[in-house]
Amino acid sequence: MSLTSCDFVRTIAGRPTSGELAEKSELIEQRRMRQADSLQKLESERIIRENFLRDSLAAAAVLKPLGIDFSYSFSFGEPVDGKLCRYNAVVGVYRTKGAADRALSHLRSKGCKPGRIFFSGGEMAVLLCSSDSLSEVVTTLMKARAAGGICPKDTWIYITPLD
Repeated sequence: MSLTSCDFVRTIAGRPTSGELAEKSELIEQRRMRQADSLQKLESERIIRENFLRDSLAAAAVLKPLGIDFSYSFSFGEPVDGKLCRYNAVVGVYRTKGAADRALSHLRSKGCKPGRIFFSGGEMAVLLCSSDSLSEVVTTLMKARAAGGICPKDTWIYITPLD
């Protein structure tokens, strides 16, 4: 191992060499980067929680006076669909494919463009409509209720939780 004159003096004095100092400096920088990443992740999670709370309050302020129930979770499992819209008007949840298909056919016969959400427990939710705009889903739901016979009175809105 070749030592520079400074490294030779440091070695004799029992001090770290320039290579050891460089390694230590790299370890300190890596630790600092991990801490910065950790702080950034905590800040991101805080912002997500604040947005979720703000979104919940806004949804409640809009939906409750209209008599529309809403939920951020299902009691029978997580959705297994790849990409869900933020707001989904749920007409019903079915255990059998036949029942879900009948509900879909009924909605199609009334001129709607229904959809489905599949869940890890095997259930299927039939959707009157889906959108990333709450006002669009509420408008469609209110029109369907006014027309009568399109969707049940207990149709509710599933709000996909923020990631």
